[in-house]
Amino acid sequence: LVVRLKGGDPMLFGRADEEIRALEAAGISYEIVPGITTALAAAASVRQPLTKRGIARSVALFTSSTAPGEAADTRIPECDTLVQYMGGREAMLTAHRMLDAGHPETHPVVVVENCSRADEVITHMTLQDLAQGLHTSSGPVLVMMGEAMRQRRL
Repeated sequence: LVVRLKGGDPMLFGRADEEIRALEAAGISYEIVPGITTALAAAASVRQPLTKRGIARSVALFTSSTAPGEAADTRIPECDTLVQYMGGREAMLTAHRMLDAGHPETHPVVVVENCSRADEVITHMTLQDLAQGLHTSSGPVLVMMGEAMRQRRL
């Protein structure tokens, strides 16, 4: 019996396709147990819904990480809330592209490092801040961008 544990949901931005193909080619039976994807865990952790009535009706989950030989020029989805997986190094480029596309410098951004772990770090910033880059991280980074991420005033 072999168990492959993966944080988050194995069917999103993992290597599930390659692993499933290898198991099937080898004639090995398997079961996939879904998890909670990091975007939903991060939104719950920072207490900021990814959608809000009258503000955000759509969410796109994307990554700029590419496979070897794949073009590195990733298109930024058009929607209300963007969630960039594995966004540590690529987030600065995403911010520049969004600013060039006319998004305001004050566009809200929440960065979550090590989501759902004891060493989780949450940083609220703006698109302009993100364009300056992120500090060196010690774990996976998720970047959530959009008006739904604007901090509530009490």
